[in-house]
Amino acid sequence: MSKKIPHRNLLITCLFTLLATNPCAAAQKKLTKNEEDLLEAAQNGQINTVNKLKSNTNLNVKDGQNMTPMHWAAFEGHAKIVETLIQEKANINEKDEKKRTPLHLAVRAQNLNVVDALIKTNKQGLIDAQDSSGKTARHLASVDDK
Repeated sequence: MSKKIPHRNLLITCLFTLLATNPCAAAQKKLTKNEEDLLEAAQNGQINTVNKLKSNTNLNVKDGQNMTPMHWAAFEGHAKIVETLIQEKANINEKDEKKRTPLHLAVRAQNLNVVDALIKTNKQGLIDAQDSSGKTARHLASVDDK
């Protein structure tokens, strides 16, 4: 005879709710030291560290918010890092947990040098990619939407 667990149904409901709102929670893998360092370097504008790690680290690694080094560099306005990641073939169409591309973040933060570098790649679908609220980078750049 199995022992009844108090509030078992509530616990199961909470678990399913958590997984439904954050599907990556169950699948989030442990990052390597190099991956953590690359994400941090991209966020903090440490181009020398990015250059050291670019050849032996996954350039499309994602953090807990599904943000890649490209997302962080774009958001923080580190154009040299964005250009380096583009040169190294990092995926500029990756989406974070809110389905934003690095271009969405660069436009939102008004990092024009980054926006320019991303647009110059002429990647298919970049300009028209929609975030979770259905907005493209073009929508975010419009004066009425700020």
